[in-house]
Amino acid sequence: MMNKGTAIVGFIICFLAGMALMYGFDHSRKGFDLVAESGATWSDRDSPVPVDSKDPVWGSRSAPVTMVVYSDFQCPFCSRVEGTIDQVKTTYGKDKVRIVWKNSPLPFHQNAKPASEAAQGVYALAGNDAFWKFHDTAFKNQQALSTDSYVKWAKEAGVKDEAKYKQGLEAHTWADKVDKDLAEGKQVGANGTPHFMINGVALSGAQPFDKFKEVIDAQLAKAQAAIASGTKPDKVYVEMSKQNKAATPPPAEAKNEKPEEEDKTVWKVPIGDAPVQGPDTALVTIVEFSDFQCPFCKRVEDTLKKRPRQALRSSAEARRRGPRGRGQGSRSQRRQGEGCDQLPQIQGVHRRRRRPRRQRPGQRHAALLHQRTPPRRRAAVREVPVGHRRGDEKRPGPRRQGSRSEGRLQRDHEKRQRAAAS
Repeated sequence: MMNKGTAIVGFIICFLAGMALMYGFDHSRKGFDLVAESGATWSDRDSPVPVDSKDPVWGSRSAPVTMVVYSDFQCPFCSRVEGTIDQVKTTYGKDKVRIVWKNSPLPFHQNAKPASEAAQGVYALAGNDAFWKFHDTAFKNQQALSTDSYVKWAKEAGVKDEAKYKQGLEAHTWADKVDKDLAEGKQVGANGTPHFMINGVALSGAQPFDKFKEVIDAQLAKAQAAIASGTKPDKVYVEMSKQNKAATPPPAEAKNEKPEEEDKTVWKVPIGDAPVQGPDTALVTIVEFSDFQCPFCKRVEDTLKKRPRQALRSSAEARRRGPRGRGQGSRSQRRQGEGCDQLPQIQGVHRRRRRPRRQRPGQRHAALLHQRTPPRRRAAVREVPVGHRRGDEKRPGPRRQGSRSEGRLQRDHEKRQRAAAS
């Protein structure tokens, strides 16, 4: 008959053996996921949005939702959306959402492609974790994108062979991968940044978290249903992206339209009682049509703060000039402001030489002359946002200064005084 002590010892041994078995099973499963994320070779290139082990990845390959990110390290909108991507990671975790990075440097961002090559080099030499550390640092320091910064950030991220990394940057060793990502991005419609493909469903721009949640939740439910019906978890992305691709209508064919002629109109904008910033004596008047909810209107505010302090005198009729002072430019040129690289600029103007001012008597004619001639020393540019004054009646602008000089006006005035006295 088994005594009490032997039974207790046997129970403890069985309990420990069971715990070890469960730990081994769970550890082996997690080990598979980790290998799939960092070390092993895998491929989902059968998908309409192909990805493979050469792409930096966050999350498990068996995650039911895959979000492919086409991004640019110099794009301000890509930097803005990083907080939303972090919120996606926190909300869903690695077991539900996999995030795949694709390089999409825009040609007008001169530091974007070198930064993409540098990031790809970090991934090639140090793996996923180092890439995402470099990725976070680069977006937090967009104004410091340079070769020296890349080397410093790569070392901090975990790249041990600094000489090999520098050599790779100089030889553009990782440029082929960046070019390949660009070509694939154009095929899937990633013509701007940031651009996202969530199980093959497109989402463009720095959208709020609710937009991402709407698409992810819908795709998560579809993917879980596919897994329940027999689809392997590591194949669900390929199947879901194919289904979503088939359900997406083909893009409309572009019509062959003739290029629009350049609009050389000089616009006379009535100011009326619109809000004004700056003195009435300013030599240049900028009329700003704006929208409080427009992100591009917000971005141009910093440019307007850099306006020149002195400029040629301009009529208060607010003549809006386009490129090279030849009107507003074509409509296509005006639409170019809708991009992260296009910021309206105030062109530099030639400054007149300041002439000494004469002391004039207090007669009415001289006083009017003084009012018409604003002091050039205190010249400034004033901004007049009149977007909400579209229905106002046109009001005539101020009278322009005559062609006669100040000295001639003064002499004529004195001559009339002498004639009246005689």
